[in-house]
Amino acid sequence: MKPAVNHLWLSGFLAVPLATGGCSRPGQTSQAPTEASAAAHQDQPPHGGTVIDLGTDAYHLEMLRDAESGTLTVWVLDGELEEFIRVAQPDLALQVKGQTYELQAVPNSATGETVGNTSQFELHADWIKSTPAFKGQIGPLTIRGTRYAPAVVNFPG
Repeated sequence: MKPAVNHLWLSGFLAVPLATGGCSRPGQTSQAPTEASAAAHQDQPPHGGTVIDLGTDAYHLEMLRDAESGTLTVWVLDGELEEFIRVAQPDLALQVKGQTYELQAVPNSATGETVGNTSQFELHADWIKSTPAFKGQIGPLTIRGTRYAPAVVNFPG
């Protein structure tokens, strides 16, 4: 009976290192990421669009063009480009080549977003179909009580 207990203890003793280190590759450590690996991580926009910084890195806009439909969509996102941020504005101004266009707030019944409480804005215009690149400004925009001045747009970025 005594040898069986020793074998049980020994098998449990050997299982602990395997369970805690079994996923590591030779030469790998479980230390915190280095500055180089942190720098290699770059926030990516969820829709693959152009990112527009609102000047503080607290919030960003993502802009995506659909040439076929002539639609320009803008989403309001947090500083990490991970969370959609709802805003109260019913529209968002875009100035391009001396013209001002209004992107309209987009309601979404799936997420509960409504005009006046949404993170998405759209503009439908024929010039979007034939203009793959443009420069301008977008805004102003009020997010959670802070008003952000118009931001520079270099599309695509």
